[in-house]
Amino acid sequence: MAAWYNYTPLGEDDYVNVIGPALQHYQTGKPLEIIEIRLPIFPRIFYFLLLPWKLFGIENVRFLVSWGLFAVGLFSLVGVWAIYRFGQVVIPGQEKSLAWLYAAHYLLPLYGTRTFQESFTLATVPLGLYFLYKKESYPRQFFWGGFILGITAIIRHQAILIPLVFAFFYLWETFAKKLDKKYLFAYLGGGFVSFMLLVMLDVSEGRAPLSTPLAYFRYNFSTNVEKSEYGIYPWYNYLLVMLAVFIPPFSLGLLPAFLRGVVRFKLWGIAVIFFVLIHNLIANKMERFLLPVLPFFFVLTLGGIKDYFYEKFSWRAFWMVNIVLLAPIVFSRSQLNILDAAMYLRHSPHRVVLYQIELWKQGYLGYDRKAPIYIEKDPNHLLEALKAEKEKYYHLLTLGPLKEELLSRLNQEGYPCFLEKTFKPSWQEKLVISVNPGPNRRRDTTYLYLCGMTK
Repeated sequence: MAAWYNYTPLGEDDYVNVIGPALQHYQTGKPLEIIEIRLPIFPRIFYFLLLPWKLFGIENVRFLVSWGLFAVGLFSLVGVWAIYRFGQVVIPGQEKSLAWLYAAHYLLPLYGTRTFQESFTLATVPLGLYFLYKKESYPRQFFWGGFILGITAIIRHQAILIPLVFAFFYLWETFAKKLDKKYLFAYLGGGFVSFMLLVMLDVSEGRAPLSTPLAYFRYNFSTNVEKSEYGIYPWYNYLLVMLAVFIPPFSLGLLPAFLRGVVRFKLWGIAVIFFVLIHNLIANKMERFLLPVLPFFFVLTLGGIKDYFYEKFSWRAFWMVNIVLLAPIVFSRSQLNILDAAMYLRHSPHRVVLYQIELWKQGYLGYDRKAPIYIEKDPNHLLEALKAEKEKYYHLLTLGPLKEELLSRLNQEGYPCFLEKTFKPSWQEKLVISVNPGPNRRRDTTYLYLCGMTK
């Protein structure tokens, strides 16, 4: 439901790195254009999901993106099945609670139906754990576990921390004579196959072997740390995110359960702590970066719950609030002020001018359409651009209404503008804007004017 209802990217990364390039390839046939720190495999997969509709001449972007996100959401259900089977082995009796938590947690219908790198790991991490912890243990299962966790690292390069922690643990267990070495070699063999697959993916795109992950790590642990161009978050940001998973104040009631789970399942506890510590080195600390370790977080908490009143109460209260939150999150859309405007303008015969508009999504207007004229803030630049293009009519899209003095000046210069339509954010985004207006003003209502040249 979350995917089919939606047709919008959640942020900028999922559009720029997947949806946008796939739409450009679909609409124009031009080769995919992907920056050096990203693998083209993901927009290519998204494009192939759309390709059957090209046979029927479908060009409706709203339908195409909804369909692609729906397919991504179906893939995420693999994670629900896998974590249920994993739970049957490691926390028997609680596997149903674990599966329901993974399927219906208030955050997961949102992230499980998006094209962020981390979103795909919601399926691959539980699937890898399913193979590693099957009741009947055979070396081939360790091979598949190592391979799938390796695939997780291809999808989200920082997730290499998870298979590395497991590799060192199995190495320790082998030296301590607690694990037959054939299991270690099988696990490492699976990881090596996924490593070679990464090499082949780079080579197949005409890149040097491993150039993509090396560029990615160089950017994130050097350039991004120095510039902090995505914002600087406090060191405790991930602690707040982890508390938000089970919704304060109920997460505080479940904190002792999580700590007991860390003691009981030391390997998974180490994986979570190590993952969070390393990610803390990067200035940009977004909540979705923790999605690869969310399965461990859930299992550690459920595995540590005791029959104490405050823990049982916290667990039930969390679920009550979680259910209330599900509907508004599942049926939420983002960036409607830009995307609805772009789809409306797709049928416009006039040149499009963007004034004070950030994060434009050309795929929704159409890559087969001429790119808009971008004017950042200066009204003088706006007038210069209109005069230089010498079009009879323009569609001018602005963030917020044009000031009366600017409208008057445009009229005097021979470019009278009349308000044609407004595009409003969803009520969920309105709430976000009211709570934190500064960085979210770009989500506010946009105004579309029709401007004509009279001189």
